[in-house]
Formats: sequence, C-alpha cells, structure tokens
Amino acid sequence: MRVILLGRDPRDIYLSMLDRRRKGVGNLKGETLTPQRAAELLLPEFEYQRAMADALPTLTLTYERLCTDPDVFESIRAHCDSPLERPGDAGRFNEANPQRQDEAAIHAGAVTKKRIARWRTIDDPETERDCAEVFERMQTYADFWGYTPD
Repeated sequence: MRVILLGRDPRDIYLSMLDRRRKGVGNLKGETLTPQRAAELLLPEFEYQRAMADALPTLTLTYERLCTDPDVFESIRAHCDSPLERPGDAGRFNEANPQRQDEAAIHAGAVTKKRIARWRTIDDPETERDCAEVFERMQTYADFWGYTPD
C-alpha cells in the first residue's frame, strides 16, 4: 500500500468545519464548534497520519500545493505507480452528495485556489481569534506541515 498524506492550514480546516457546522451537516451536527473542540477532533487524526508516515511509503502534500502546483499530479502518479495519464473528475464526490452541492459549485469540477488561505480574508474579529487559537492548539501539526502563524 502507498499512502498520500494531505495537510492543510489548520485555520482553513477550522473554517471548513465551521461552514459544515453552520449547515448542520457532517459529524458536527448539534455540536458547538470551538477552537478547542476542533483541535480535539483534528489532532488524533494527525497522529494517524504520523503513524502512517512512519510505517508506510508515503508522499506528503499540502492542500495548497495540490491546488497550485501543476506538477503535483506527476508526483502522485509516480508515487502510486499509476498508469493514469491525467487527473480524473475533480469534485465528483461532492457533486454527488446533496449536502455538498454548494462546495461542488464553488470549484465547478476543477482543482482551484478558491479555498486557499481563507483565514487571511476574514473580517470578523471573533472568527479571526478562533482561527489563531486553532493554529496555536495545533502547533505540532503546523510544524510538521510547515505552516507559520503569519
């Protein structure tokens, strides 16, 4: 088995979780999402990532690189020893899920930069503070993936 580990800026992960919570979908139904709770949910998943990285052949990619580096598909193809010559239909799973239609519409079936560094565009001071707190609570994750606080 070959594994591709994907990391994303914890502040953007938090914003995505917050969006899903506001819609009342996913595993956050009926739950208040706080920076502490987000970190409690995410850090154990990160430990699974690290365990896989220690035990299996892995390729580590950030979401940001996945969305911006035109050579990333070749890296993935080589790592997986895949005969595929081009990426498949991006977003087809979101498109098929009634609860994720809005997300599919944002990207229109393509890999886009539209959800990169969303945390930089927040105009709500409370949400800005929450994003910063999530980042602080996930410092080991941020260090592993190379994210910085600025």
